[in-house]
Amino acid sequence: GWWEAYDGVLPDWFGLYVGLEASADRIRTYEAELVPGLLQTPGYARAVCHASRPTDGEQALARRVRLRMERQQAVFSRTRPPRIEAVLGAGVLARRVGSARVMAEQVAHLREQACLGHADIRVLPWDAGAHSAMEGPFVLLDFENTDDPPTVYLEAAVGCRYAEKAAVVADYRRVFDLVYKQTIPIGDYQSTIGE
Repeated sequence: GWWEAYDGVLPDWFGLYVGLEASADRIRTYEAELVPGLLQTPGYARAVCHASRPTDGEQALARRVRLRMERQQAVFSRTRPPRIEAVLGAGVLARRVGSARVMAEQVAHLREQACLGHADIRVLPWDAGAHSAMEGPFVLLDFENTDDPPTVYLEAAVGCRYAEKAAVVADYRRVFDLVYKQTIPIGDYQSTIGE
């Protein structure tokens, strides 16, 4: 796919995910630490990429950011873009990534994406307390093509895991549904970072 041009920047284990993401009809994600890559602004993506690999040179950093933006383009420019449902822990919006301006742009971008109708972006507030997704972030990918099984994607610092077993996918659907019930729409959330 188009992502092969990013050899050396894109980890081998992530290439499969980029292809799955680009063909998914529904993407549900829970994230406690950062804005998911599909919803990041260039400034936010740059700050994240720099923090994760601070010794990389400017050229590698620029390629990582371009890759993230091309991923967004590949997903959202489709004739029928996927339905995105993202649950962000309140810490995602409380943690300053980059400058106050970068965070203000990122929060505004999230709100704008939610208003466009293809993304349901929710915040799990601090006062939700203990919740079903405390064991970590995940992505659920569903496909219209019945030959492509629903997939759970779990990422770590140096690798990932794909789960397709029906029982595992069902467990993650349950976790997502439970945590979703505790959220509020991004447009109703009062973030204080960068505003």
